[in-house]
Amino acid sequence: MKKYILKISLIALNLLWFISQSFAQLNADFLRHKKLADDCFGKKDYECAIKQYTIANKVKRDDYCLQQIEKCKEENAFAQEKKLEVDKNKKDVVRKIADDDLRVKVRNGKWGIIDKTNRVIIPFVYDHTHGFEDGLAAVKKNGKWGFIDKMNRVIIAFEYESAFGFNEGLSKVKKNGKFGFIDKTNRAIVPFEYDEWIPDFSEGLVRVSKNGKFGFIDKTSRVIIPFEYEAAERFQEGLVAAKKNGKFGFIDKTNRVIIPFEFDAVILYGGFTNGSVPVKKSGQIFYINKQGQCIKDCP
Repeated sequence: MKKYILKISLIALNLLWFISQSFAQLNADFLRHKKLADDCFGKKDYECAIKQYTIANKVKRDDYCLQQIEKCKEENAFAQEKKLEVDKNKKDVVRKIADDDLRVKVRNGKWGIIDKTNRVIIPFVYDHTHGFEDGLAAVKKNGKWGFIDKMNRVIIAFEYESAFGFNEGLSKVKKNGKFGFIDKTNRAIVPFEYDEWIPDFSEGLVRVSKNGKFGFIDKTSRVIIPFEYEAAERFQEGLVAAKKNGKFGFIDKTNRVIIPFEFDAVILYGGFTNGSVPVKKSGQIFYINKQGQCIKDCP
């Protein structure tokens, strides 16, 4: 009997050692990729920084990494434009693919859009563009952003400091130093009152912050979930991770607590995928379902 107990004890100790080593390795990987990202950001290599911050955030969900990813995207766009302005004799460069097999292309420092047969769809007259999304393309001209259709007709005037593609019928834009959302008629749906980046709408709601607290609004700018959380992700599969009193839990779109606030972290950005999400509690990482029950790697 004593031998059996000793054997079980040794197995338990080995298991605890393995778990502690795995957690230590995860934390080391996070710190390594975060440092690489910070180094890339310091060198203004924003594509490298985005890649490393994304990897770090997948290892361990981190608000700082998410904020830096968004900052890098904007800085990278500005850096590309500045580089093109300096090098006016640059040869033709295809930058990225937009929808409908259209390609964003740079020719002699100006941006346009071609199709897969290399036929010019939008002439090379713009300072920058993100390509077509949901039928419209955000383009920059004379220092301001607006939107055109595939006939190169100006649909939304050039009046914004920055602009991004339409998602769920809305586009995130910046005006007078503030972020908000507009619809395709250029009507401000979410007022220009946010200093920080706002993620895209997800499942009809978007996370915004006021006075250091996070909440959610709908597409009419109506507050659906009050500003009472220390952090929040984006809705996925009907639930969103939120932080309250230093702990993470999950709420639904009525602000009802579905999974109690008892976790130290939600590991993957974005929340539930195929009904499960990895979380961390008391130093251990495991998967839970939408009822809050452990289903994998249970402690």
